[in-house]
Amino acid sequence: MHWRSDLADGGHLVEGRARQPSAEVRSRATTCYRWSMAAPKIDELLTLDVRSRLALIAKLWDSVVDDSQALPLADSERELIEQRLKEDDDDPDAAIPWDVARADLLSRR
Repeated sequence: MHWRSDLADGGHLVEGRARQPSAEVRSRATTCYRWSMAAPKIDELLTLDVRSRLALIAKLWDSVVDDSQALPLADSERELIEQRLKEDDDDPDAAIPWDVARADLLSRR
């Protein structure tokens, strides 16, 4: 084989001929690639435009929802949620709109 073709496939040049990398070299390269690709730096993500960051947030949130069974609620958490839902069902007018609650919280600073 022509050495350029082999090198493009990840081989090494040895005495004018190309050979495939060893299993150890392939394993290290794969590990390095996975590590560098698996953990994007937060600073890099923050350079994305707003639309792209919102799309990323949506994808992340969907993945959390999809995996929500991996983090089951404790009985006390489930009871609290059920209690609050019942309170809302019993008296929906007792809820405070978000803009009012937010303004109240910000005024306490």
